[in-house]
Amino acid sequence: MNQIDNKQTLFASYLLLALLVSIPVSPVATSLLEVAIYTLFIATPELRKRFISSLSQPMIASGLFLCGFIILSSLWSSAPWEDKLEHIVSWRKILLLPIAASLFYEPDFKKRFLLTFIISVFIFSIISWATHLFDWQLSKQANGLLRNHATQGVVFFVAAFSAMSLALHQNNSSKTKILLLLISLIILANCFFISTSRSGYVAGFILTICITIFFSQKKAMYLIPIISLIFISILYISPTPHAQIKKVWTEVINIDNSTHITSSGIRVTFWKNTIPIIKNTPITGHGLKSMKIEYEKIMEGRTDWKSTVTTDPHNQYLLILVEQGIAGLIVFFIFIFFCFKQKTEKLYMHIGRSVLLVWLGTSMFNGHFSASVEGKFIFLWIGAMLAVPPREKLKASHDTALN
Repeated sequence: MNQIDNKQTLFASYLLLALLVSIPVSPVATSLLEVAIYTLFIATPELRKRFISSLSQPMIASGLFLCGFIILSSLWSSAPWEDKLEHIVSWRKILLLPIAASLFYEPDFKKRFLLTFIISVFIFSIISWATHLFDWQLSKQANGLLRNHATQGVVFFVAAFSAMSLALHQNNSSKTKILLLLISLIILANCFFISTSRSGYVAGFILTICITIFFSQKKAMYLIPIISLIFISILYISPTPHAQIKKVWTEVINIDNSTHITSSGIRVTFWKNTIPIIKNTPITGHGLKSMKIEYEKIMEGRTDWKSTVTTDPHNQYLLILVEQGIAGLIVFFIFIFFCFKQKTEKLYMHIGRSVLLVWLGTSMFNGHFSASVEGKFIFLWIGAMLAVPPREKLKASHDTALN
């Protein structure tokens, strides 16, 4: 491998770290970085080799197969081709899976990936705290400095969890461990006292259970109920999450009496109305981007807020069943199965699997795999955290490039 290839490979890893930081923050920066990364991989022979080598991993192959099946479903969809093509292009995010896997398979680079993410989120949490405490007049509020308040809550919990996992597991100095734990606590405090993200609370609960199981192992059976109770108690005591959770309950029980759209009420309504659509074509679904068209059909003649038409039922699994059917859902879970089958270093396997569990949990209430921000983030995340080294012959040239 020549010196140009070395520099381009290293530059690609830096671009991917920049993309990791930009995804929850700026759509413009994210798009520009994506173009730069894709161009660099196409233009550089060594990066192309890395990409092709990563395809031998079942996680990567099944992820691309999932994307292929989604694209294939456009053939039996009645949606306009311009809508279908737009959605097909949006699934370029799946390419982040093999790209990340081809660059971050070594433990040292996985750690750099995590530290880059933790530090960037910590900076945003400090700005969020300052905005909240000193009433800074910024263009965004303290609970929504990132793309939106829901994204911020989930990302903040993931960063706090990652910092805590690194602190408890790695053979760092005492000062480094204390620093990581302090960073984790500052971000967690933001999640509990500033964040209004209900998806974030779900993420935090799942991550709390995951970190308890990983570090307590045999004692997990006894500690999980205690740790869970502590987590729930903090949500109950803290005014912000308490109000948000109470709001969900109020909106759900008052669906029939409500005269206007509410966040939780409309979700429950979407779910109920989506079931008949699935029953019409259960095996293969109605095809790509068909949700809106099929939903309009069953809402025809209705004028109240419950007849609001949607392109997304705010449930990833229902969306797949509508558009790709049971066949599509099976393909999706085959991909998830192979993600969990990946065998890498225990710490990174724990972090990768735990965050994947978060996405599976929050996708009960959102389309977090197909969404632009959350979709790009999770494919990039599991690509880096769950990647395994390439075949030995190629591994030598990889190591030369990144050392």
